[in-house]
Amino acid sequence: MYGVSDPTVPPSADAVVTVPIPDGTHAGITLRATTGGVYVTRLHPRDQCARHGVRRGDIIDAINGIPCRDAE
Repeated sequence: MYGVSDPTVPPSADAVVTVPIPDGTHAGITLRATTGGVYVTRLHPRDQCARHGVRRGDIIDAINGIPCRDAE
């Protein structure tokens, strides 16, 4: 689901996106550290992040409220 009121509307810049990662699934992204967070360099099209609107080139600045400083 998108982190906006209408789950059919893709997120815009600075949007909060909720990506559930159920047991037995994967986020499916490769990250690289950048200014302000981590940059999505690769995305597996069948895994959870792609299914929920994350795209190559997105910058993730926090996960579960914890700031992202590196790709670890």
